[in-house]
Amino acid sequence: MQQKYFFFNQQKYGEANSFYDKALELDSDHLQSLFGKGQYFRLIENYDAIEWYDKGIKIKRNHINSIWGKGECLRMQDNFRKAIMYFDKALKYHPKHFLSLQEKEKRSGCLNIIMMLLLNINKHLNYNLIILKDYLVMEKYQNQ
Repeated sequence: MQQKYFFFNQQKYGEANSFYDKALELDSDHLQSLFGKGQYFRLIENYDAIEWYDKGIKIKRNHINSIWGKGECLRMQDNFRKAIMYFDKALKYHPKHFLSLQEKEKRSGCLNIIMMLLLNINKHLNYNLIILKDYLVMEKYQNQ
């Protein structure tokens, strides 16, 4: 099984994936291989990865790596709110899980910036509407 890690570290994902397939033929519930398949698909940006992470979570609901992996896939699909939910879930089981902390911080910060920008846009839009209203009222009285 160590050979699959070698292939992954060498970015030979196809070779690593074939080892995961062989392991899953012997034991369809082999948690590390289910996670490995998820990693394989995530790294080639194929979001079938979520299925594999879900299989791992089904076997062990607090499998941190599968929970994080699913969150990471959701992040890659720009589903930030749902991704943060999975990072939070991973942190519930392992409060110092570095990858979940890192991604949650990045996404939370981005969401806060977006919310501030939206509020700022809304504030300026309201201000512009007030100016437009005042202008129209002024025009109405000038034309009378």
